[in-house]
Amino acid sequence: MYEEPVDGEIDQPEICLNEGYWQYSALAFFRGRRRANMFADNNLNHHLGMAICAHPEISRVFLEPHLVHRWNIHSPKMRYHGCHAVRHDDHFHIEIK
Repeated sequence: MYEEPVDGEIDQPEICLNEGYWQYSALAFFRGRRRANMFADNNLNHHLGMAICAHPEISRVFLEPHLVHRWNIHSPKMRYHGCHAVRHDDHFHIEIK
């Protein structure tokens, strides 16, 4: 259930698809699309992302570029995983030291 880019945001899924990375959005074939009654709370996700990044035992956090921007998460721990991986706009992917 991806949180898709909206107008004006970086459309990384489209960029990756155009570069030939078909696997980037492959999970959508198995999990489906977002239901109408689901939503992501921008304010809560901002605070959650900042809290995750502030934790000293967390070394890196992977999230889609459009969500980093939308949720205004600023941290050197925040990373983009690249087109070779599957999308990270339905979860925070964290690495622990």
